[in-house]
Amino acid sequence: MLVKTKISDVVFEDSSLVLEHEKLTISDPSEWSFSMLKSAAILILEINDICDKYGYELKDAHPWNMLFKDNKPLFIDIGSIIKKTHKKKSKWIATKEFVVGFIYPLILAHEGEFYLSKKLLNDVDCFYMKTIPASKIEASKAILSSVRKYLLKNHPLFFVYSLLFPRKTVKAVALLSISCGSIFKKLRIRKKKTMWSNYQTNFYKNNFDQNEERFLRFNEITAAINDRISNCDSLIDLAGNSGAMSFFAMKQCSKSLKIINTDYDELAIEASYLTFQENKIPIETYLLNFMKPYSKKTHENFKSDIVLALAVTHHLVLTQKFDINFIFEKVKSYSNTYGRL
Repeated sequence: MLVKTKISDVVFEDSSLVLEHEKLTISDPSEWSFSMLKSAAILILEINDICDKYGYELKDAHPWNMLFKDNKPLFIDIGSIIKKTHKKKSKWIATKEFVVGFIYPLILAHEGEFYLSKKLLNDVDCFYMKTIPASKIEASKAILSSVRKYLLKNHPLFFVYSLLFPRKTVKAVALLSISCGSIFKKLRIRKKKTMWSNYQTNFYKNNFDQNEERFLRFNEITAAINDRISNCDSLIDLAGNSGAMSFFAMKQCSKSLKIINTDYDELAIEASYLTFQENKIPIETYLLNFMKPYSKKTHENFKSDIVLALAVTHHLVLTQKFDINFIFEKVKSYSNTYGRL
C-alpha cells in the first residue's frame, strides 16, 4: 500500500527522522484514467481504515499523495499519518478533501462530464491553496447537477437530502463513499466509444506471435531499438493507444526497460491500464496529450532514453495543423537520448 520506504542516513538539524523513498514515476492525477483514480481512491480508504484501528488517521487524502508502480497505486506521504484527536470515524479530518479530490471527479466522469472531471484535477496549486475544497463547490451548477443525477439513480434518499440541503451535499456524498464502499462498484466510465478506442482491441486477444505480418513494422522498430539499447534504460511511447507497441517492445527488446505507454484517448488508456493490471504486465500507462500536456512538468516527469512517436505525426500536421518543427521539439523534450518518428 505504501511506497517502499526506509530510514535514511541523512541527518537534518531540524528533523529527528528522515525517510527515504523508492523513486517512482511522477504523474499528475489528470494523467490517470478513470480506473486509476478509482483504484487510488479505494486504496486511500483502505489505508485510513487500518490507521483508524490503531488510533490514527490520514490528515491528507488528495490524489497528489498517490503514485503508480506496475499499475498499482501507492501512498507516498508517510507524514500524513497522524494521531486522531477524536474517536468517531465519521469525523475523518480529510473527508471533504477526499470527496473533492476523488469522488467528485469520478462521479463527473461517470456522468460523462470528462472536461469538468479533469479540471478538478489538473491544477495542484489551486487544490493546495484550498481554492477548490474550501470554496462552495456546490455553487457550480454543472458539478452539483452531475452529483444529483448520480444520487437520483443510485441513492434516492441522498438525492432528496441534496435538494433540501445543497450546501451539505459533500457531507452526503462523503457518508456514502466513506461508510459504504459499494459506491465505487457502481461507478463506471460512461463513454463507450471514441475514434481511436478500438484501434488495438484485438491485439491482446490473440496469441502473441511476433512473426505475424501485422507485426512486421513493430519488428523493424524493435530491431532499431536493440541496435542502440546498450546505454538505455527507459522507453516512452507517445500516442501509443492501448499499448500494443509497448507490449511488443517489452517482449522483443534484448534488455529490460522501464516502459511507459501514453495516449490522449481516455478509453484507450483505460483499456491499457486494466489489461496491464489484470495480466501483471509491468508497463506504466498514462493519459497524455504530449503536444499540450496538462502539467508543465510532464515532459520532465516522463523523460525517457528512447521515445517513440509512431503513426501520429501526419495527424498532428494535417488535422491539428501543428508545425512539423514544433512537433519535433515536443518529441525531443521527452527524450534523454533517442527519438524515432
